[in-house]
Amino acid sequence: MGNIFTVTFPDIGEGVVEGEVIEWHKKVGDSIKQDESVVVVMTDKATVELPSPHPGILAKQYFAPGEMAIRDRPLYDIELIGNPKAFNNNAPDSEQENASESGSQTDSHPASALTKNHAADGSGKIATACAMESISTKEDASNDPNAQFSTTMPAQSQATTGKNLATPKVRGLAKVLEISLTDIRGSGKDGRVIPQDLTRKIRQDSDTKTMLLSLPGDEEIPVIGIKARMAKKMAESKEMIPSFSYFEEVEVTQLVKLKANMKAKALNEGVHLTYMPFILRALSASIIKYPVLNSSFDKERSKLILHRTQNIGIAVASPLGLIVPVLKGVEKLSLEPLIRRFEELVLRAQQGKLHSNDMKEGTLTVSNFGSNGSHGLWATPVINYPEVAILAIGKIHPQAVVRNGEVAIRDILNLSWSFDHRVIDGEAATHISQYFCSLLQNPATLL
Repeated sequence: MGNIFTVTFPDIGEGVVEGEVIEWHKKVGDSIKQDESVVVVMTDKATVELPSPHPGILAKQYFAPGEMAIRDRPLYDIELIGNPKAFNNNAPDSEQENASESGSQTDSHPASALTKNHAADGSGKIATACAMESISTKEDASNDPNAQFSTTMPAQSQATTGKNLATPKVRGLAKVLEISLTDIRGSGKDGRVIPQDLTRKIRQDSDTKTMLLSLPGDEEIPVIGIKARMAKKMAESKEMIPSFSYFEEVEVTQLVKLKANMKAKALNEGVHLTYMPFILRALSASIIKYPVLNSSFDKERSKLILHRTQNIGIAVASPLGLIVPVLKGVEKLSLEPLIRRFEELVLRAQQGKLHSNDMKEGTLTVSNFGSNGSHGLWATPVINYPEVAILAIGKIHPQAVVRNGEVAIRDILNLSWSFDHRVIDGEAATHISQYFCSLLQNPATLL
């Protein structure tokens, strides 16, 4: 084999320390040109294609799609073609020494190993917890006199303090292992949660975990990228938010007429007019009347955070899957600029040209499941944590209604809300929805 050059995951700025490998453009054994894209990596900031620094042959891939690459750690190996000295590459012995040194650092530092790829199954978490348990116990015993613990369970614990006691290291380990400290009764001094408590919790969860069904002929499809993050986000929401749903139907005959009157002017100006800007405008006005709709609940400090800025996320289908770009500063926009900003955002989403900042800092979300022609009437949308509400709207449809004792055909829109019950109770939900409906029934107020 020729000279091997190891390509590390580069520093791409903005504090990024890891990225998920989404797709390999080259497989092992393929020829690579200099500056040719080899791998696609998604970070919290953006999705980027990483080019090869040198020509050669792809000799090794360190990560499969869906795994996390770590900054400055090996990403792939290239078997160089041509004069090795021209590439300013380390000699093979030095390279192996560096790789070995890097690997030993990874193995000897549990936090790095956890960040890189902590196991999702019970056995992997137990091994991780046990490793950290030994280190944390030694460090706590020597550095933190308050971290000493006993095997007894004293009376003073969460019931007295309102919050479980734990050292920062234990809290960090619990976060990595995705364990809520509120679910654990600490066995340390003064009810303090210690590493052994985390290990015990994982073993208990592992013992009661239902095994996935496996049948002959099953196909496994990796869930990576945006779909994987969406799955994690939705699971987080269900775990954190005690939500309830509220349904209402509203007559929007006047709104249909208003949109029809504005459609010709919009087309002349090259704008594709939809109902969503009217929905966003009505949501903005509803937030002004009921600020709690645009808030977040801080569980740790037991505080409600009211957001003055209205950043409304809109669920949009894109080549990467369902995404939620955020239209920011809606409270500052009148209807016409709102129409233009909305169309521009959706167009960039559909073309895959969104910036990372377009996907962040949402305060409320709306999903239009009627836009794809669906005739579904209702939904139970999942709140986008840490928001406290989400609205799903169906397709406007003609429906028979009774008006002044007579049957008439009117345009009806179905609304499906989900609310965080810690913040918005049933009575508040009723008031919010009714006020929102009144704006759609009299759309002149939205102009």
